[in-house]
Order: sequence, then C-alpha cells, then structure tokens
Amino acid sequence: MPTVKIYADCADLAHIERYAQRPDVNGFTTNPVLLRDCGTVDYPSYVRRLAELTGSRPVSLATLAADPDGIRARAHEIAAWHPHAYVKVPVVGAQGERNASLIGDLAADGIRVNATAVFTEKHVEEVLDSVGPAAPLIVSVFAGRIADTGRDPVQAVRAAVALCAAFPAVEVLWASSREVYNVVQAAEAGSDIITLPPPLLDRLANFERDLDEYASATVAEFDAAALEVHSGR
Repeated sequence: MPTVKIYADCADLAHIERYAQRPDVNGFTTNPVLLRDCGTVDYPSYVRRLAELTGSRPVSLATLAADPDGIRARAHEIAAWHPHAYVKVPVVGAQGERNASLIGDLAADGIRVNATAVFTEKHVEEVLDSVGPAAPLIVSVFAGRIADTGRDPVQAVRAAVALCAAFPAVEVLWASSREVYNVVQAAEAGSDIITLPPPLLDRLANFERDLDEYASATVAEFDAAALEVHSGR
C-alpha cells in the first residue's frame, strides 16, 4: 500500500464506529451533504459522540455556517466539543468571497483548520499567505472534482504540495476520491492524506489482488447472475 494517510469520508455513526476499528484508517472527514443524508439534527451531540468513537484520530468537521461570524463562532464551539477536530472552512464562499483572512484568524486563535474546496493554485497561495509557518492546517484539494472537468488532478495536487513544502505543519489532502487507484495517485503526487468514502474503503481489500483470480471471481459473479436471469428469478 502506498504511503499516504487514509481518512474515512462519511458521517453515519455506524460506519464511523466500524471504520474506527480499522488500523489503516487514520482519521475522518464529514461534510454537510453527508450529515444531511444520515439525518443529523443535533450537531453538538453528534460531534461529542463522534469524539467518543474516533478517540485521538483527527476529524474534519464542517461548521454548518456560511457567514464569517457564524463560521468563527461555530469553529470555537467545535474545538471545545472535539479535542482533535479540524474545522472545515472553504477557501471561497458560495458567492465567490474569499475566506483566507478568516482562516488566518482562526489559525491565530489556535483552531486547527481544514481549508476545503481548494481547486486552484491561487486558492492555496491565498491560504498560505494568511497563516503562520507553524499553524496546523490541512489543505484539501478537490482532486476528484478537478478530474471531472477534464484536468489532471495529480498535477493539481503536486502543485499544492510544492507550495506547502515550506510550511511544516501543513498537510495536503486529496479529496473527492473516485476510485481506489486514487490512493496510488495521491502518494505519487506527494499528498499526505487521502479521503475515501465507504465503498472505496471496502474495495481497498482488492488492492494488489491477483488479477487472474480476480478475473475468475468476476466471471463467477456474472455466471451466478446469468443463472438467475435464465431461470426468471
């Protein structure tokens, strides 16, 4: 397995409890869509329960706020609810507003920030200009979404890694993964972390699997399905 830390990207507490038992899962990330889809309504209780399940492993948590004052207030609350939390702050807002100064303010307050929704080198530069060299920070490059536009995500992550090289407390995260091979690409690009959703975490069991054996297993699956089709089941 390539040398890159793997974070589970999920919000369902049952999934998190299961993945917390795996030694190859080094941390966790969530986002508002995942929280909505698993029916989260009491966020403080949710975060405290998350802290119980994940122990000392880092967890990146959204503030669920959009305005700077709301983000700032909720960031401090989350830091109190979960001692190993990174607070997710998008580098740009929904209307294109820049959040680099807000990220810098939070870092100066001792809040560990996950600068998220990073798509360009300019985004990385703005964030790095706002923080001190010793501030713990995750820079989350949305590699999968960048790839959706027909651009090379490896080059995007590699550029972010180069920009962050002078900041020893900054880690680069490959986000929005689409396939298990992204683990290899993330490592080749120099990324420190990759996030994987549950389907990809489960498919890690296939990593470096013998391809002849995998081919036979695939055909056996097709044959079993064909029997069901033929019998009308």
